[in-house]
Amino acid sequence: EGTSRRWIYEQYDQRVGAKTVRDCDESVSVVRLPSARGFGLVLGCRPHVMRVDAKVGGYDSAFYPALELAAKGFQTLAVTDCLNFGNPEKEQIMSEFVASVEALAEATKALDAPVISGNVSFYNETLNQNITSTPATGLVGLRETIERIPRSQFTDKGDQIYLWSCPGVELTGDQLNGTMAFTGALDVKKITAWIESVRQASLSPEVKATRVNGKFGLGYTLYRMCGENLGAVVANDMDFTTEKLYEVVFVGSAALEAVLKKAAFVTSSNVVRLGQTGEPSLILGKQTYSLKDLHRAYRNGWRKNFVQLA
Repeated sequence: EGTSRRWIYEQYDQRVGAKTVRDCDESVSVVRLPSARGFGLVLGCRPHVMRVDAKVGGYDSAFYPALELAAKGFQTLAVTDCLNFGNPEKEQIMSEFVASVEALAEATKALDAPVISGNVSFYNETLNQNITSTPATGLVGLRETIERIPRSQFTDKGDQIYLWSCPGVELTGDQLNGTMAFTGALDVKKITAWIESVRQASLSPEVKATRVNGKFGLGYTLYRMCGENLGAVVANDMDFTTEKLYEVVFVGSAALEAVLKKAAFVTSSNVVRLGQTGEPSLILGKQTYSLKDLHRAYRNGWRKNFVQLA
């Protein structure tokens, strides 16, 4: 079931000042600077990752948004944070705070992106129930030009779709029923080098669209890349529901495969061809999904949930 936020952000002017290059429909917001360079902004921290492991969640609050910037060609420059936690007098909460902040500090140092501002909010507790520990972040990045910034959706029929993965930590289980766990290990130096490799590859003229694979797995990410009537066929026998840290979907011409595989070889990562765009539906393996039905579920999710709460 979907949870489109469009009904929120379409109510205000996203292009005030006429400098907006990418608005809320994209995974990274971009404005044009007076120098003609692009200034990217993205938010980070996935609470469901924090609920599984506070240390990995702390790393992720920097690496995931930095990867989103890199997938659009932006070099991460700086970080601001808003550290939201429950009662620090409780040992579990304080241990999560220490673990996540230390991990966040290590990740930002590896990215060469200092934390230049932020705040801490403790005692977020009601009736002895604490909020999910959430070291929220805001990252900014710079791009030398606003030309050819990859889109976050499919743009043309017949484009090739590739998945570029950095081997490491994987999430197993189901986020919705709370059975998630981590497998594998997180290598800070390897991830940082891979993020930079993604950034450089995204600058290739062969790239038309990119999107970081995030919540709910690959199937959801591919759906978010679909247009009103532009879907895709993925014939590979893939796992479409398990989340992995970290993966990026690249879309472009057939010549893009050589660009990605060359970069993947250098960083000991993996690139696979998933399929191609063009169908007016989303075909994942043996399953075919109507774009009309998917769009309806995604866009009406909030409304249905509000009615149930009322």
